[in-house]
Amino acid sequence: GGIHLGNGCYWNPETLPNGHIAAIGASGSGKTQTLKAIAYELHRTYSQLQLVVIDFHGDQTQEDGETCYPLHMS
Repeated sequence: GGIHLGNGCYWNPETLPNGHIAAIGASGSGKTQTLKAIAYELHRTYSQLQLVVIDFHGDQTQEDGETCYPLHMS
């Protein structure tokens, strides 16, 4: 069970000791899209869950119902 990530792979945060995710890969390999899909499914599956996405490069766009807090490396 859990959230279907594709190719028969599932992620079930309820069975893990913490809910952290790291996405590692080359530029253009789909990290951002993968994390967006996981965030979407987490909210769909656990509607009471609050998600925090830290985006230092400004790649994410703000969607309806989201709050954006700009972060600066300096």
